[in-house]
Amino acid sequence: MGEMVTDILFFGIYSAYQDTGRDKVCRIFIPDDSRMFDKFCKTLKRNIADCGEGLAGVLQPGSGAFLEEPWFYRYLQNQASVPDAYHYVLENEGIEDNDECFLQELVDRAKGYAADCGDKDLGTGEAIALKEFYRMVIKVVRLTIAEITPKAEPRKVDLRGTQKEIRAQVLHNLEHGKMENEEMWWHIRYCIDHGICQYTDLMSRVAKHGCWKAWVRQAAAEYCCRFMGVGGVCEYLLPGLSGKLLYWTIAQFAATKDERLKERLREHAEYYTGQEMLKDISLVKMQDRGGTGRIRRYLERTKHVPGRMENPDPVLAFGGIREIGLLDELGKLIDLLMRENFRDRACNGLQVALVAAMSTIAASGREEYSQVMQLLDEKLAYYREYGWEKGKAAGGRAEEKLAALICLNEDIRWRTRYLPNGISAIDISS
Repeated sequence: MGEMVTDILFFGIYSAYQDTGRDKVCRIFIPDDSRMFDKFCKTLKRNIADCGEGLAGVLQPGSGAFLEEPWFYRYLQNQASVPDAYHYVLENEGIEDNDECFLQELVDRAKGYAADCGDKDLGTGEAIALKEFYRMVIKVVRLTIAEITPKAEPRKVDLRGTQKEIRAQVLHNLEHGKMENEEMWWHIRYCIDHGICQYTDLMSRVAKHGCWKAWVRQAAAEYCCRFMGVGGVCEYLLPGLSGKLLYWTIAQFAATKDERLKERLREHAEYYTGQEMLKDISLVKMQDRGGTGRIRRYLERTKHVPGRMENPDPVLAFGGIREIGLLDELGKLIDLLMRENFRDRACNGLQVALVAAMSTIAASGREEYSQVMQLLDEKLAYYREYGWEKGKAAGGRAEEKLAALICLNEDIRWRTRYLPNGISAIDISS
């Protein structure tokens, strides 16, 4: 498995890890290591390297040659199979019964893309190799998630009792017991997993109190996100949070686009200097035009996408745009991508984010599909006729940029039509 595929896998899984809106567990901090970025990345890289070596020993000679072909690079980056594998593992934690069906779905999608966009018909041996490749991806995700998920053994609860007895012990300990960090963390996780929702006041105090370790406070914040509405979170929880935990909590309610969340973001950025980009990333998740425009203008000034993916990442945030009202901003980002002096990131950069955002919008309805396709047609026509001539005269990278735009167009159309929940030909024509 070559370096390009390894990098795409790493960035694809890491981008999915940042998609906290779909994650069941907040994993910003873990016991004895609050530098979650370092811990996750090091663990993930090691598992990709180890499992990649194992894959090489499984594949038949020549069957995995497609792993180094350009169409496969495009597919891995733009058609969401790697993030889908990540979220499949999260949603089926500890359960492997459905693996074969899911793997076959991934293989069928890749074969369709190879035929449509790579002009390649994959044979039986290559299909088997594809399945083994995605089996390896799932294994990497499982190993990484298992390693970074906090674990604690309860000392104050007799797990040999009945479920009713265990529940009674947990409630008694929460109301009357004095617990250390690991014990409190275990009790909070038990309440989350078993739907015990009457301790929102206690959990909001734990989440805000500095006497608890960061990984205990994040579990309490997760409890509040599960069992409190956005109004209660804004009033009782957010005023006592700061930093990554604040932004993670706000992300859980981004879909509400509640103005109180935006106000809290503004207050936090004013009080803590250097938080403007984090604020704008959160605003983009809330489909906010102001935050989207500020990050775009930042990229225009810097003329490149940072090579190292941040947590959270401003460019990845664009991939979460899903409202037709921001389509004009996405058009401006296409123009930015086409600039001669603008450099995108090699993996999971602006082009990948645009494919994700525009395909999501296009798949939401016939009118949205029509508007997205019209914009793509206009951009392609313009850069073919005018942008190409200007680029030739300047002796720059016009040909490379135009090829990237054609791929962008093709990937958006394919993803819109052929991924799960995409828009079908019947939807478009009816």
